[in-house]
Amino acid sequence: MYFGGIVVAGLATLLPGRLMNAVAFSGNSWLAAAVFGLVVAAIFGAIRFRARRSRAA
Repeated sequence: MYFGGIVVAGLATLLPGRLMNAVAFSGNSWLAAAVFGLVVAAIFGAIRFRARRSRAA
C-alpha cells in the first residue's frame, strides 16, 4: 500500500502543467504523454500479472 502511494504521488508530479514535467521533459508534451502512458500500462500489466499468477497457484 505504501509503494502504491509513492508511485501515485510520483506520477502526479509528472502530470502536464507541473514544474517537474517541464524540468524532466523540457516542453516535449508528446514525450511526456508517451512516458506517462507507458508507465500506466506497466502498472496495469503488473497488477494483472499478479492477479493471474495468484489464481494459478
